[in-house]
Formats: sequence, structure tokens, C-alpha cells
Amino acid sequence: MGPVGPARQQSEITQVKPDHKRTRRYYKYIGGAAAIALVCLLVALRPVFVQGAKNASLIRAIKSGDTNLAIELLNQGSDANSSEQSERFVLTQYFEQIFGKSHKPQPTALMLVFSPKNTLANINHEPVELVRALLARGANVNAISNVDTWSREPIVFHAASEGCAQCVQLLLDHGVDPNTRNETGATPLIFAGNTRTARLLINRGADVNARTDDGYTALRMPEESEGEQPEAKDRVRLLIAAGAKH
Repeated sequence: MGPVGPARQQSEITQVKPDHKRTRRYYKYIGGAAAIALVCLLVALRPVFVQGAKNASLIRAIKSGDTNLAIELLNQGSDANSSEQSERFVLTQYFEQIFGKSHKPQPTALMLVFSPKNTLANINHEPVELVRALLARGANVNAISNVDTWSREPIVFHAASEGCAQCVQLLLDHGVDPNTRNETGATPLIFAGNTRTARLLINRGADVNARTDDGYTALRMPEESEGEQPEAKDRVRLLIAAGAKH
């Protein structure tokens, strides 16, 4: 006959009493495994964080107009196709990509060289060496963005409008079509900032009679925008000699 009364109740309590030591060991094991996994994840992500920091530094150097630093960073392994997105925290970038929140392509390093907000666009020398360094490391010459109005045009338009003939030549050497069009139907020749750039584009096959959607040509644009300025006259003579028609 089994125990009765208080003795039986004590026996039942003893049987259902939880094993606290086993529970503590279980949680300790889980915590240790989680800690190890976190360490492994951080070790695996370290190159990503390092590369992200390099890319962000490159974008900041270009936006501040420090060409020497930008070239040095490229030599140290910064991605030539870094974009303004690189300035945000690395994990934030990944989450935006995973959850589809990063819909707009951001301006790339090469685009930012000619950004109207960029210091480089307002100094008195051509950023040829920086453009050459970016292209040598695989910068996308056809990158566009839709963040700002200026960024919706191919890079060659900005180089041409700035009158950076050497930059335009580098872009053409890397496969840019001299007759590429922007969203208004214009070509780089129509926006050429000086006669030297216009001559280069013509020599590389630019259509001197190409028209925008509104009917403007390279011959009409200088006349209307610059009137009797010597540079405009030289460009008109160049275009007419190349076969441009009113």
C-alpha cells in the first residue's frame, strides 16, 4: 500500500519539482552559442564594414573637392562605383535593399565629380586625373540617377557642359556614345561648354544636326544663349564647317 496523507502529497511535490540546475545549464548553453554566433558574424562582416568606410570616405573626399585624397582612397581599394548611399551605415544599406526601400539609384562617385553642388565644379582646373583614376578602376560611364534633375543625364553631358574636353575624351575612350541622348533628346554636342569640347565631339562622330525634342540644335543654342561672344562665334564657325544647318 502506497503512502497516504501528508507523506503522499510530499512525494507528488518531489516528483514534479523542476530541475533548476538543468534549466540553468540549458540557458547557459544557448547564451554561449548565441555569443559565439555573434562573434562569428562580426568577424565575417568586418571586411564589409571596412569596405563601407572606404567607400564613404571616397564620396566625402569627392564632394569636398579633395582630388588627391580621392585618388589615394581609390588606390587603397575604395569602390569606383561607390554612391552617395555609401555615406549611410552599412547595415542600413543592406536593410534598404532587402526590404526594397532604396528605389532611387544614388549619384555615383563619377557623377559627383560634375555635380553642381560639388566643389570640383567650381574650381579653375579640370578634374582629369580623378576621372582617369575612377575610369581605370571600373567606374560605370553610363550611370544615371533620378535623385536630382541634373543626375538624370548621362555623365558625358556634365563633362561636356563644363567644357572639360579631356574628361569627355576619357569617357568616349571608355565606350560612351557621342550621340547619346538625354530625356529632352539633346546630345552632348548641344551642351558643349566650349569650342574645344565641341571639336572633340565632332571629330568623334557627333551629329552636328541632331535636334532636341523642341527642335534646338548645337548651332542654334550658342547663338541664343551667348550672342556675340567670341567663343560662341568660334563654335558657330566650327559647326557650319562641319555641315551644321539652321
